[in-house]
Amino acid sequence: MKKLAVTSKSEKFDFLKYTFFFILILVIVVLVWMNNMSAKKDEVLLNDYVLLDQLSKQEFSENKDAVIQQYEKLQKKYPENYMIAFQLGYTYLGADKIKPATVMYARAMDLNPYLVENPEFMYQYSVALINNEQTENAKTVIDRAKHLSTDEAYQARLTNLIEIIEQN
Repeated sequence: MKKLAVTSKSEKFDFLKYTFFFILILVIVVLVWMNNMSAKKDEVLLNDYVLLDQLSKQEFSENKDAVIQQYEKLQKKYPENYMIAFQLGYTYLGADKIKPATVMYARAMDLNPYLVENPEFMYQYSVALINNEQTENAKTVIDRAKHLSTDEAYQARLTNLIEIIEQN
């Protein structure tokens, strides 16, 4: 006895054809949506980069609190960006906010351990440590910094820091 098919071959083919077109349209819609979302994210990132560049030029302005607030907003938005932490620490140091400066320098170093190879970073970090009365840590940083550059002016600045530590 022959079994009767519930659907014919053409109905199965039509179902598969419509399913294929539905999936194809769905994929296209998702790709267009993802492209639009990434373009918006790129625009936000570009705007934030421009803001970071502008802030780095305003660090020595008289309105340091406004600059610090902008850096803090960027720090909250991009907590894993070592450059923002570095710049925020530098700005804190310039505004005589020593404890937050020390914290930001340590955070920057945690995010990017290669900063220990940056002579200027090491100098600034040691200044923050000295001002935060962490002289033993500052000595360690200065000893490391001595080997980073043979520039006489840089070495003289480090020697000056050692003299400041010894006077206290």
